[in-house]
Formats: sequence, C-alpha cells, structure tokens
Amino acid sequence: MRKHLIIAFVSLTFLLAQLALLRYLDYSTAYVSWIEIKKGEELGKPTPDFSVGAIRWHVLDYQRSPKLEPLRSFFRERCGEKRGIEAASCVSLQLIGIIPKGSPKREIFDTDYSPTEAFQKHLEGEQGFCTNYAGMTSAMLLSVGIPTRFMQIRAQDGIGGHNVVEVWDESHGWVLFDPFNNGVIEKNGKKLSATEAHFEESVERVDASEPGKKRGHLPEYFDNDNRLRSSLVYPEPWLYTRVGQKEMPWFRGTFVGFGDGYFQFSLAQNLLRVGILICAAVLLASGFILFRGSIRLRSS
Repeated sequence: MRKHLIIAFVSLTFLLAQLALLRYLDYSTAYVSWIEIKKGEELGKPTPDFSVGAIRWHVLDYQRSPKLEPLRSFFRERCGEKRGIEAASCVSLQLIGIIPKGSPKREIFDTDYSPTEAFQKHLEGEQGFCTNYAGMTSAMLLSVGIPTRFMQIRAQDGIGGHNVVEVWDESHGWVLFDPFNNGVIEKNGKKLSATEAHFEESVERVDASEPGKKRGHLPEYFDNDNRLRSSLVYPEPWLYTRVGQKEMPWFRGTFVGFGDGYFQFSLAQNLLRVGILICAAVLLASGFILFRGSIRLRSS
C-alpha cells in the first residue's frame, strides 16, 4: 500500500512538472485549426471587421480602444492619414529606425504581454526581431482602423520561419507586407496576398516605397525558394492587441492556418507529451490499486 502511495505521489509530481514545462513551448497550449484554400481566394474581406476560420478581427473595437491610444498617437504624429500599404510602409520605416535588431525580451505570445508597454520599451532602445515588428505594425494599424493581420510563415523543417503581416489596401485588396524590411511580395509587378503567394513557384520582395532598394533586416528572405508555399498561420488578434476577449479563454491562443496542415513539434515537446501520458497512466493505475486496497481494509 505504501509503495503504491509513493509511486502515485512521484507520478503526480512528474506529471505537474512536465505540464508546467510544456506550457512554455510554442503552441503547446494553443488551439490550432486548419482551413482549405483555393488559389487566389480572398480570406475575410473587411467591412471593416473580418474573420478567418474561427478567428475574428473587431477592427472598430481596436480603433476605439483606449488601451491602444499610445500607438494611435504615434501613428497620427508620424504617418498622418495614410492608409493601406502607404500606412504600413510608414510604420515599418519608423520601426526600422527605432528598434535595433536583436533578441527580444518580450513577444506577443507572453502571458503578460502589453503592446503599449512593449512599444515604450522599444522606443527606449530595447531590441526586437520579426515577431516584434509584425506585432507592433499590426496593433498600430488596427488602432487607426486599418484592417491588418499578423501572419507566421512556418518553415517545413522548423528552421527559418518568419513573421509578416497582411494589410488591406483599397487598390490591391489584401497585400502581404514584411515590416522587418519595408517589403511587399509581388509576382510580375502585382502585389500578392498570402493566398496568392502561397501557390506561386517564386515570388519577389520589393521595397514598398522605393522599388529596387533593400533596407531594414532580412530583405533577402524571399530571394530563393518561395517560403510561402509552407504552412501559413494567423494568430488571433488578442495576442498582439490585448483588446477584447480571447477566442477560447482556456487556451493560450487560437491560431488558424493553411498550407501543409501540420506543425512539426520539437523533440522536447514530443518527449514531454509521451512522458505526460506515461505518468498519467501510472497515476491512474496507482490510484485504482490504492482505491481497491482501501475497500479491502474497510471490509476486513
């Protein structure tokens, strides 16, 4: 009896420890769903609100939210009344001039993330990477009512992913834009959305305001293979705006993707998942043995 009690206690301890570790790995506590798309399909035409799969963007709420006022004021001061790609390019060039490239201290996936506090830290010189640029650009454009969505490019080998945005432009529709280097994605001079670019054999990154120029960070990212043919994933806007409610409160975040239709989880995540199942099975077995033992003691 005592032996099984010790086994149950150890199993429970390991189970809780593994769950705690798994929580801090990418997507482990996220809800991820996949949708089928067709070439050139337009996902979520804004009215100005829009949706993709299970995720909804409440553009008017972001435009009115007091929480995003610092971002809104910055945009009005630096970019005026620009809209669409012109607005995205203006924000990108401002961020390139402000945020040094480097390992970030905070990202949109952190549980205590605040877009305005993070932005203030960047203004004070804190480093950032593509996640920060895409998150800041999305939140800032949404704060002035410009439909925008953060998008992750998931590399098939799990290495070399990138974070960009899609911006609604009245002349071009949804346009894929890389705020890390002020680049739009084109094919034969046509600006592409994510669904259009996904089906192309090759695409070209072009500077949004001065074609032929390369500036910012990683302007060569799209130079060779079309990385947009892999998995493309939209995180819910709550993660980068912190306005309103999560789509599913019991998950760390909701994501909708298309493309390959799967994630390649890391070895650590897979090992933890196996360990969690083993510990749970041992815990249940020990609990059942202890329960039967207690019944026998009572009957005797």
